[in-house]
Amino acid sequence: MPFVLPEPNDIANVTMHDGAVIRLRRHGNPDGPRLVLCHGNGFAIDAYYPFWRNFLTEFDVIVYDQRNHGWNPLFGSHGHNLDGFARDMETLKSAIPETFGAKPMAGLFHSVSSLASLANLMDYGLGWEALVLFDPPFIPTPGHELHELCFGYEIFLANWSMTRPTDFEGPEDLAAGFKKARGLALWVDGAHDLMAQAVTRQDDATGRFTLACPRELEAATYVSNAYSRLWSRLGELGQYRDHILVCASDPELEGQKSPAFINQAAAQQIGWRHIPVENTTHLLQIERPDHIAGLAVDFLKEKGFA
Repeated sequence: MPFVLPEPNDIANVTMHDGAVIRLRRHGNPDGPRLVLCHGNGFAIDAYYPFWRNFLTEFDVIVYDQRNHGWNPLFGSHGHNLDGFARDMETLKSAIPETFGAKPMAGLFHSVSSLASLANLMDYGLGWEALVLFDPPFIPTPGHELHELCFGYEIFLANWSMTRPTDFEGPEDLAAGFKKARGLALWVDGAHDLMAQAVTRQDDATGRFTLACPRELEAATYVSNAYSRLWSRLGELGQYRDHILVCASDPELEGQKSPAFINQAAAQQIGWRHIPVENTTHLLQIERPDHIAGLAVDFLKEKGFA
């Protein structure tokens, strides 16, 4: 059965420091504890609906796309990097209570948005009751035994993204490609179509569809992360480790990519809670959405948030 997203309870446009606009959408139970969710590079948070639908009964759910992704108007390359995403998050941390009322918040962030949340934490302080991070793709510093693996994979993704098709008759064309991709075989039924709808937008002039996030910006984000100094600052996170859960891809899965392995190393270095989720890849929230939502809720309840 295809996934049908609910209409948001509220929508709010928030202007970033440089004029970029990010559209917040509010779902779920407005009286519940507040969760804030964002996605990985080149994706869109609507595509994670198989995951975040699990929170709608109990939680006040705020979702947003990174600048130049999903629902947001195209702004351009300025600020489209890890540091820019972290600064945007700080603006949103203030805008959400101003717009929807003040209450404690927990952040649930995947991939590049998980890295942005950690960069934001280092620069601005915690601001969350808890953070649940999904497979952050850290790039360790040169000389680390995993540097070449992680750096090389990020550059591979940058090069790959520049070859992506950008013009489609409809989202179903992109979905067909997703369904053929071996690396996306573990996604739950209906997720390929949902992702294709979430990451494309229609051109009013031609009626055709394009990627919401241009491939050049997607590639630039991979390069931005490849050269990030975030790993060298991980020691700053020790004081916050009890507030953080990392759910990571399965390092035992055949053909697994670098985030699974570097997340093991990060957990050993920082000592935060780390759960490698069996039989998952980097898109674990779309592969085992109900199970992973349960892990998040268990952690939040343990912290007295849920």
